[in-house]
Amino acid sequence: MKIAIIVLNLDIGGTQRVSVDLANAFYRAGDEAHLITFGNKEVQLRPNPNIYLHHFRMQDSLKKTIIALPFIILGKIINIFFRKSFFYINGLLMTPLFKYKISKIEQQHGKFDLIIFRGNSVYELVWPLKDERVIQTIDNMNINMANTITSKLHAKVTLSNKKVAPISRLVEEKVQLLISENFIQVSSLNTIYGPLDVENIKILSKEYQPNIDSDYIVSVGRIVEVKNYDLLVDAYNYAYKHLGLKHKLVIVGDGPLRRYIEQKIESYGLEKMIILTGGLSNPFPWIKNSNLFILTSYSEGLGMALLEALACEVPVIATKSEGGVRDIMIDELKEYLVDFSEKDLGEKIVNTLSVNKKLDFYKYIGQYSPITIVNRYKDLYIEKN
Repeated sequence: MKIAIIVLNLDIGGTQRVSVDLANAFYRAGDEAHLITFGNKEVQLRPNPNIYLHHFRMQDSLKKTIIALPFIILGKIINIFFRKSFFYINGLLMTPLFKYKISKIEQQHGKFDLIIFRGNSVYELVWPLKDERVIQTIDNMNINMANTITSKLHAKVTLSNKKVAPISRLVEEKVQLLISENFIQVSSLNTIYGPLDVENIKILSKEYQPNIDSDYIVSVGRIVEVKNYDLLVDAYNYAYKHLGLKHKLVIVGDGPLRRYIEQKIESYGLEKMIILTGGLSNPFPWIKNSNLFILTSYSEGLGMALLEALACEVPVIATKSEGGVRDIMIDELKEYLVDFSEKDLGEKIVNTLSVNKKLDFYKYIGQYSPITIVNRYKDLYIEKN
């Protein structure tokens, strides 16, 4: 089989890492895998060398098309008066360009059996595309209920008659509500988790030794509003100053709110206790050598960072966020779900570290194995094409 996996870019991020892991999983299953990016960002995450890597650079390519350029300019002018209208014009222009670029690859390698779009931001760029081989993966909870004419139209053109694959049960429920309320017909709606490459994580977790002189707890993710690092720093401050917490806190990630979080840390006088490493292409040594992993997000499509921590055999705590975290935090892991309260989170951190309860980590990650995910794609879609 020939598989194309399309993602906006391959910089550091959860969707990007899962896209690479999915391509690797298909390759190891004996399939020919192609990883395609739409954007211009530098590649920081690379798949197996035997996987074909293509950079379409769609927006730049479109601007170089003489026929398209006047329509782009016209579309941006119209967008001044009719907000969010450029999305439609851009998609009408990008779709034939995408078809052309895919056809060039297929002329060389043969026809793809599946074309998997990873993430809303990439399939929306080619919303008019009609192709039975295409699967649109919805990878976050930002599926807004359509309550305006513009949002209703957006939902219809991006989802109607498409094969839609949310990455968790709660994302699927949200999509189901959206399509039901707006009378949208989709070709199929099936939850498919992202693959968790445990063996590769174990290898990467030994790549280097973190430079830190004490025990520590860790969180990994972009420093953006949805990750709610405000709460993590507040809870750490409470636990450190009122509950005797001695562990340092390490935040692995970068983002637009980094300076704001740094200022909060400074305001608490915790510069020596809270470490921000910046974005890392391999965060797993930091996870593996930690005593506890914490996720404080408001919402998560699935929560791959939690799964990666469990793969590293590290205990986890997570907030009761919207989305796929509840798919992961089942059975005895429910004990480690906390409310959005600095006091509750601080107490849970200290109690978890003091008890050091043994968990059967593999009980919670088996259903995310790469071969399980590859087989689910094949079972759901290959036989129907």
